[in-house]
Amino acid sequence: MDVEFTLNGKELAGKEVVVFEKLYLGSELITSHEDIEDEYQTVKFKEPEIDTTATDKEDGDHEVYPEEEVTIVDRVDYKGLIPGKEYVLKGKLMDKATGRPLLIKGEEVTKEVKFTPISENGYVEIEFVIDARELIGKEIVVFEDLYRDDKEVVVHNDIDDEDQTIKVVEPEIGTSATDKETGTKEPSPEEEVTIVDTVTYKNLTPGKEYTIKGTLMNKET
Repeated sequence: MDVEFTLNGKELAGKEVVVFEKLYLGSELITSHEDIEDEYQTVKFKEPEIDTTATDKEDGDHEVYPEEEVTIVDRVDYKGLIPGKEYVLKGKLMDKATGRPLLIKGEEVTKEVKFTPISENGYVEIEFVIDARELIGKEIVVFEDLYRDDKEVVVHNDIDDEDQTIKVVEPEIGTSATDKETGTKEPSPEEEVTIVDTVTYKNLTPGKEYTIKGTLMNKET
């Protein structure tokens, strides 16, 4: 015969439970089987885990350019899920500086994906497409929550996790102006003088066309 125990296993993740039995005839105890070390009486509750890595879809690193359309890919590796059951993975972008949800045009950035694992271990990806033009210098952290049957299974919300962090790089330029003829910073006061301004740059988007505009200023005024 079978004896069934129905219980809430949410708080038992990672624990081992041993079943004890007593057999009665009427009110008289006939025998018992109570062995805390008996493996046949033991069931172990799996402990679901997720580990995540957020990257720029374009080049796979942890930096994005401040462009109108940027795609952040969050790869979530999971362990201990139940094959054949549907799960929902919910992701949210966070502002590392404030520890609060990232707001773009006043709205939080969230995404969710449903999936059914074919084995207890595997991975799933979520993509966030954002306008990063107003996010220069910010660090974005991806938070994840995993659900099954509308119940939270596991979370991975670590504001300091570098693998979950994407930085919106800040374009920079540095310049050095010299007299073209002499290569010095002291041109002669002649009728025609050429000043060469050498501009070095960082964190520009490869393949995009930029325009540099220069203006000569009177330092005295």
